[in-house]
Amino acid sequence: MLNEGALLHCKDGPGKLLGFMPMQKPVVCQLGGNDPEKMAKAAQVVEEHGFDEVNVNCGCPSDKVCNGSFGAILMFDPKLVAEIVLKMRNAVQIPVTVKCRLGVDDRDKWDEIVEFIRVVSEEGGCTKFIIHARKCFLSGLNPAQNRNIPPLNYAWVFKLAEEFPHLNFVINGGFDSVEKINDILSDEQPLLTSMPLEGCMSGRLAMNNTWELARIDREVFEDLE
Repeated sequence: MLNEGALLHCKDGPGKLLGFMPMQKPVVCQLGGNDPEKMAKAAQVVEEHGFDEVNVNCGCPSDKVCNGSFGAILMFDPKLVAEIVLKMRNAVQIPVTVKCRLGVDDRDKWDEIVEFIRVVSEEGGCTKFIIHARKCFLSGLNPAQNRNIPPLNYAWVFKLAEEFPHLNFVINGGFDSVEKINDILSDEQPLLTSMPLEGCMSGRLAMNNTWELARIDREVFEDLE
């Protein structure tokens, strides 16, 4: 994740923050911020540097991020998120997506996550959401604890896919093995409703056991080269 201000005002130029190897494509840049105009300008910079997608962070619970009024705290203001997404979509050709939680603090009811998705998709035009399948607490838990202590609720992600069949959903949270990824994406997944998920995101697996990514290439994407 890159903060909009850090990207726009990097003294050595944005290329210092946005470098990647061609073999990494397709590649996504996640932006954090709460100013629609600045986020749109940052998205343009991301697109100019060859990224295939830009993602809006609405899920990070760290004190620094929340004190800057972006990350998970944005889930309290879905209309602002919709405005951010719309400005970004009007500024770039690449897809603009949103990564969020199932809830934040006491805003954790089913109707509230449904309302967040509805507003951001209808008013902002977002068609793809990456859902960290647990809520977070902005006080009382640190970021590491927020990745483990709030219980996972995979069923709600599948219910969102059923509630919004015209949207795409990627599930995130707790996928620390290739087996778990294969299980959640299986056509025989017991939680599967009428609409399958677009994909599964794993962060800890990539960080803690990078060589497992080779198995994902082979077993999930059937890339044998």
